Amino acid sequence: MEEILELGYFFYGKQENYKILTKLFGNLAYIVAALVGIPANIIVIKRIVQSKDFQKSASYLIILNLAIADFLFLSGTPLLLYNSFLDSWNLGLFLCKAFLSSNAANHFASSIFMGLLAFDRYLAICCKNNFLHKYRTYYVGVIFCIIAWLIVFFAILPLFHFGNIVHFIDNINDTTKLKKNVCMLVWSPTNDGEFLLSDSLDFFENLQFSRRIFTSYTFALGYIIPLVAVWLFYAIIIYTVRKHGSSTIISNNHIKKRTFKITRLGILIGVIYTFCWLPFWFVQWSIEEGASWTLKHSCLMAISYFAYVLGYFNSVINPFTFISFSNKHKHFAYKDSQKKRLKDKKYGILLKNHQL
Repeated sequence: MEEILELGYFFYGKQENYKILTKLFGNLAYIVAALVGIPANIIVIKRIVQSKDFQKSASYLIILNLAIADFLFLSGTPLLLYNSFLDSWNLGLFLCKAFLSSNAANHFASSIFMGLLAFDRYLAICCKNNFLHKYRTYYVGVIFCIIAWLIVFFAILPLFHFGNIVHFIDNINDTTKLKKNVCMLVWSPTNDGEFLLSDSLDFFENLQFSRRIFTSYTFALGYIIPLVAVWLFYAIIIYTVRKHGSSTIISNNHIKKRTFKITRLGILIGVIYTFCWLPFWFVQWSIEEGASWTLKHSCLMAISYFAYVLGYFNSVINPFTFISFSNKHKHFAYKDSQKKRLKDKKYGILLKNHQL
């Protein structure tokens, strides 16, 4: 069901220059993010699938799914740009629901797979002699990834169900009315998704309540709960390594290098995700709590665009982080192989001289 709300012209105001410039820079940032991030994530997906370690390590499988989540998120850029340029949602109810739920799915998927990677690192380093370590196989990783996507699917169902198009009617003057369609979450008190409203004020209060529900739900499932788990696992890992030493935990030098390389990558991905999305959630909760700075519309709009663009670029930074670590790993692996080859060659010459 689509709801209609009639408000005065003061609600949106005119398109001042700062609004136009802010929106322009924001949209350019989205375009750059998509043009850079989509190919980068495709490269990461291709590298991981073609890697000889792919079917040996659950870690690479988790990173693959993280790259897929980032790719899918950036693939929704055309819808975002279309809505932003028109400043009104004209794509129908189904795409509105799909847009809201797919955006939330990236938050949920990214944080869940970061949590899985942190848990995998915990098992690899802190549970070497534990029975849980034997479950760190590729096929168990596949099962966990399937479960993770199922969790994401069920988590976005409420957003898909309550996603709606609200028609705002702007009274510019006695003869002119401007219709603005907004795709948003509207919490319905009835089972069939319809609203029992007595007037516009009741509906506006319902919208505010819906926004708080939406913010709380996505913040809890897509940010704070997974990150608490992520940093708890990494804190235990850091404590264990500092207490016992890396050589005591993993004696094999090659396995130790690979294990701690992936662990450092996981920590860096967690740090990037935390700080990229922190400004976004700061803005959302500032709006919810009615912070004084949010009453200045020019300030709010500029900071909101910056915060969302920064979160958007998280899906662009992730693949470059993996590519950087992958290239370093190949470089050090090549140097190690060269040293080993030189050592074997010297040993062969010494053995030949000894035989002579």
